[in-house]
Amino acid sequence: MMSLRIRGGGRQASRAVRRHWAAGLLAVAGVMALCVLWIDVPLAWYFRRNTLFFDGFAALITLWGDSRWALSISLLGWGLGRIVGRRLADPHGKERARRLALACGFVFVSVASSGLLVNGLKFLFGRARFNALMLRGEYGFYFFQAGYDFSSFPSGHANTAMALAFALGYLWPRGRALLLLAGFMLALSRVVVTAHYLSDALAGGLLGWWTTQWWRLWFQRRYGLFAPTAAVAAEPAAVQCVSPEEGGVASTSNWPTSTASKP
Repeated sequence: MMSLRIRGGGRQASRAVRRHWAAGLLAVAGVMALCVLWIDVPLAWYFRRNTLFFDGFAALITLWGDSRWALSISLLGWGLGRIVGRRLADPHGKERARRLALACGFVFVSVASSGLLVNGLKFLFGRARFNALMLRGEYGFYFFQAGYDFSSFPSGHANTAMALAFALGYLWPRGRALLLLAGFMLALSRVVVTAHYLSDALAGGLLGWWTTQWWRLWFQRRYGLFAPTAAVAAEPAAVQCVSPEEGGVASTSNWPTSTASKP
C-alpha cells in the first residue's frame, strides 16, 4: 500500500511539473506575441533614432555574443583535460582532469546544440530583420527564407550569451547571479544596436536556457558532474587509555561496539 501511495505521489508531482512547464511556455509565448504585435517595431525605432549613453557599451559587448570563442575555449579545455587525465598517475589529479573535461564538454554541447537549434529555427521562421523594415518595409515572418535579412528570429547572439551564462552558472553557483546579469546585458545589447527585435532576444535566451538545462540533467545522470563532492568519512582515531584492570594501555578501537556492554 505504501509503495502504491509513493508511486501515485510521484505521478502527481510529475503532472504538476508538466502543468507548470505548460503554463510557463504559454506565458512566454504570450509575451512574445505581444512584442511582435505592439512592442518590437516601436522599440527598434526608438533605439535607432535616439543616441543613448549606453550605446557604445552595447556595441562593445555585443561582439562577445559570437559563439566561436566560447566553443573554441571549451573544446580546448575538454581536450586538455582528456590528455592530462590519461598521463597522470595520481588518482586525485586524474579526477580533477576528468571533471575539467566534463565541465568543458558540458559548456561546449550546451552552446553548440542551442546554436544549431537556433539556426534551424531561423530558416523555419524567416523573420525579416529591422534593416529589411527600414529599407524595404518588410516586417514579419517569411517562412523558409534564407539569407541575413530573414534570419532575425531567434537571436543567435542572445542564445549564446544565455546558454553560456547558465552553463557557467551551473558549474560556478557562487557567480551565477553575475553571470546571468552579464548574459542578460549581452542579449539586450542586440536590441539596443537594432540587430534584433526584443522578441528575437527573448526567444534566443529562452532556447539557451532550455538546452543548457537539458544537458545539465543529462550530464548529472550519466557522469554525476553536478553532484556534491561526497565527504569521505574519516575513521575515528583510536584513543589510548589506561586499563586499570590489566595495568596497561588499551585502545578504544578494540572496545566492543554493542551497547549491551555499557553499564
